[in-house]
Amino acid sequence: MLNAEGARGHQYADQYKYTACDIEAPFNYGRYEEALGEIAKVNPACLIIDSASHAHDGPGGMLEQHDSELDRMAGTDFKKRDRMNFTAWIRPKKEENAFIYAMLGMNCPIVLCFRAKEKLKHLKLLVDVLT
Repeated sequence: MLNAEGARGHQYADQYKYTACDIEAPFNYGRYEEALGEIAKVNPACLIIDSASHAHDGPGGMLEQHDSELDRMAGTDFKKRDRMNFTAWIRPKKEENAFIYAMLGMNCPIVLCFRAKEKLKHLKLLVDVLT
């Protein structure tokens, strides 16, 4: 298991036997890819990544990387930031793609766990109220 959930990732350790690779912030895709390289060395029967959400919106994740790129390219010039928005995705997307190809290169099944957003529950309540 590639664990980004801290102690929560080990809540079933007494019931199941597994090897864990714990990672902490910053949760960028480069760190996830590096962990995959180490995990591949032990040739696991399967891999659980809990949670892949951290690499997107966690501390140091893709969204923060994008903001850092905008800061680097445009500083506080908001008109320039607006023009550079798409360009600022180049580096974070490159890391994400490298991680995806690293997963595809693994010689085992992979289970990706993602966190659901609380707002989805609110949307469902709104739909229920309106119907």
